[in-house]
Amino acid sequence: MINKQGLIFLFIFGMITFQMIGQEVHTFSLSEAQAYAIENSYKARVAQHNIEDAEFQVKETMAMGFPQLNGNVDYMYNIELPVQLLPAEFVGGTAGEFTPIQFGTTNSMSAGVTLSQLIFDGTYIVGLKGSKIYNELVKQQKGATDFEVKKNASDAYYLAVVSVENHRMLQDNLTELKKQLFETNAFYENGLIEEQNVDQLKLNVGKVQIEVDNAARQMIISHNMLKFQMGISLNDSIILSDDIQTLIDNASAEIAGRYVYDVSGNIQYKVANAWVEVRDMQIKLEQSKYLPSLSAKLNITGNSYVENFDYFKYDSWYGSSFVGVSMNVPIFSGLERHNSVQRAEVSSMISQVQREEMEANLNLRLSSANANFNQALASFNISLENVSFAKKIRDRTYRKFQEGMATSFELTQAESQLITDQFNLVGAALNLFEAKTQIDEILNN
Repeated sequence: MINKQGLIFLFIFGMITFQMIGQEVHTFSLSEAQAYAIENSYKARVAQHNIEDAEFQVKETMAMGFPQLNGNVDYMYNIELPVQLLPAEFVGGTAGEFTPIQFGTTNSMSAGVTLSQLIFDGTYIVGLKGSKIYNELVKQQKGATDFEVKKNASDAYYLAVVSVENHRMLQDNLTELKKQLFETNAFYENGLIEEQNVDQLKLNVGKVQIEVDNAARQMIISHNMLKFQMGISLNDSIILSDDIQTLIDNASAEIAGRYVYDVSGNIQYKVANAWVEVRDMQIKLEQSKYLPSLSAKLNITGNSYVENFDYFKYDSWYGSSFVGVSMNVPIFSGLERHNSVQRAEVSSMISQVQREEMEANLNLRLSSANANFNQALASFNISLENVSFAKKIRDRTYRKFQEGMATSFELTQAESQLITDQFNLVGAALNLFEAKTQIDEILNN
């Protein structure tokens, strides 16, 4: 028989197994996380649907130039037939008087089809070209969205990696402090040091434990943010295969020497340039409204008038048909078309100025971003050395403390200095990654 402890074990095992069902474990490097986000993030998927929508808009515009076939059926039941007045003498009455007469049948129906074909319309031709340009614009915007997704995934990945490193360093500090506390407590029990020294180390352990717990929570939050940016379920687990030093080494290698570049390759510039094309096409569209339009139409209609609701008799229907051509010639619109063209030209000039501003801004930002990256890299290297020095100082102070040559207060100061330098290192790493991201944004990496 299974005892009580066995039942509890099976219950706990079953709960853990149930929670793991449907969960996945993902391992990503930075580049893999970026690629996954471009395919699966929420923004990237919406952008892809926008491309599909733009393609259907092009097809929708093209369809306006195809033959259009429409059918119509009209039925009317006369509750009371309309009355017409005829001169009385038409029916043998007195001249000058009128006789009311009802015409028509109780039921009437009309059914027909109309085939129409656009022959020429300047707005259709220009609109078709414009819709294709719009489609290209949406694709450019999809590229901009992809880069935004890539940037957001990079920022989240960097933050997650830094949070892991921060937690590791604090955990190492806590392990070292607990070791110090254990050894110091042994000295105290042997009467070699005062109880105050033990209490001071207990206080230090408690403070660092709080920092470790906070770092653990930040690590969970940063991992969840990365999952969100990548479009991964928060219930899944994610493992980061790149560490902080690998990312910094890769960043340094990628950025080296990139001070000049072709601005036309930037996705933001491409979007700005696409808008110039859209505005130019808007001018042509407004100008095309001065041109005449020509269309043809074929109509076939059948009408039936009966007293009883019986429309299935062939001899109760009377047919009619016509074919025609229609031309619409714009003559004068009260200067509306003229002003529309002028507005379109102004919009085009605005978009050109905005494109020039974008180019100048990108070159300025690249220069600043490179300077920021070099400064951030130097600050990180200095912070890395400071952490190394702070560890040596902490270790030497602890040895002096064991020998009675340093106080517990001095040991606490050394530990606090190490934690401060570690926090500075974390901040320097985040600044470095931010500078790298800014350069990537400009270089469209």
